Amino acid sequence: RDNQLTSLPDDMTLASLTNGNGMFRDNQLTSLPDDMTLASLTYSPNMFADNPDLTTIPSDFASQSNCVAWENAFLNTNLTQQSIDNILTNLAARGTSNGTFGQSGGSAPSATGEAAIDDMRARGWTITVTGGY
Repeated sequence: RDNQLTSLPDDMTLASLTNGNGMFRDNQLTSLPDDMTLASLTYSPNMFADNPDLTTIPSDFASQSNCVAWENAFLNTNLTQQSIDNILTNLAARGTSNGTFGQSGGSAPSATGEAAIDDMRARGWTITVTGGY
């Protein structure tokens, strides 16, 4: 946290990480490694918050995670529309319920991301994204 990081190692695996609260907050990350896995993550509020240059998230970023605590995880970032859609569709596909997710800055989700939001909200999720959908 707050280490002026601009990137993370390509081979960084966090498969055993359970609590990522604020872990990469307040840095200058621009993207996340393509092979970053978060299979054991259960708690991640503010994990990537306040990385205003963070634009790119891998397409399968959260595909293995059953975490439902993503409140403000992507607050004050600059995610592309594709990146926010990737996160939302990954989380929706997991089928979890009663979670929280927060993103601000960057692009609003496309119709694909909005469909994922609708699916998640039907299962009790509270979701805040750029554009206010």
